[in-house]
Amino acid sequence: MKQRMQGMVMGILVTVLLLGTVTVSAATPQTIEAIFGGVRTTVFGNEFVVRNTEGQIIEPLTYNGIVYIPVNVVLHAMGANAQWNEETRTLNFGLAGVAEQPPVTNERTPLTAAAAPFDWGSNSTRGASWNVRVVDNIRMGGEYYSNAIRFDYRSFLNGLRAHSLHNLQGNFRTLTGYIGRIDGTAQFNATFNFIGDGRIIETFNLNATDLPREITVNVEGVRQLKVEVSIGAGGTGFMQQNTSYAFVGYLQ
Repeated sequence: MKQRMQGMVMGILVTVLLLGTVTVSAATPQTIEAIFGGVRTTVFGNEFVVRNTEGQIIEPLTYNGIVYIPVNVVLHAMGANAQWNEETRTLNFGLAGVAEQPPVTNERTPLTAAAAPFDWGSNSTRGASWNVRVVDNIRMGGEYYSNAIRFDYRSFLNGLRAHSLHNLQGNFRTLTGYIGRIDGTAQFNATFNFIGDGRIIETFNLNATDLPREITVNVEGVRQLKVEVSIGAGGTGFMQQNTSYAFVGYLQ
C-alpha cells in the first residue's frame, strides 16, 4: 500500500545497506512516495519479524528500490548494536572502536563450494607427474566421500608436492574434514600442510595404511588457504606407481 510520508525520513530509518561509520549532514524536509510492507525478513536464514522496543511490528519501507528498516533492531538480532552520537551527529555500528562480526552458525559448507580451488599444482618432472582436481564419489577406508580434492601422483620418487589454493577472504573461522589415501592406490606415506597467507597453520602426517583422519584447522582471518600434500617414503618395488590422496573439507 502506497502512502505519503512527511518529514525527515533519515531521522527515523536507516538503510540496512549502510556499512561502517556514517556522518549525517543537515537534512532538508521533503515529501516522498514510498511503499510500506510486502518485504519478508530473515536473519541468517531464520524468519525475523521487525519490532520496536514495545513489541509493535515495524513494516519495512521501500523507496527508489532500496529497503529501509531500523538498523538497531537488525544489528541487535545479529549480536551487535548501533550508537547515535548527537553531539557529533555520527552513527556507529557495533561497540565503540570495535568492528564486530556476525555470529558463526553451525552449518558446514563444503570447501569446494564456498571456496573452490582458483589455482593448483599440476606438473611433471624427471618421469614423475602429479595432478590436482575436484571429484565426487571417492573411497577412503571403505567409505565413500563427495566434494573431495584429489591429489594424484605417479612416481617412485619421494618428496613430490602438489597443492590447491583457495580464496577464503577472511570470512571463515574453522576448516574441518577428512584426509586419507584413496583405496586401491600405491602405499606411499603423505604429509598434509595447511598454509594460511604463507604461514603453516597445521601439519598432519599419514602412514599409507592409516584410515581417513578427521581434522580441524583454525582459519580465522585467513584470506588465502593453501592445501599442500607431499608424498614421502613407502611403496613396493622401484617402478613407477600411482598413488592418490584426498581432502574432504568443510568451512564454518
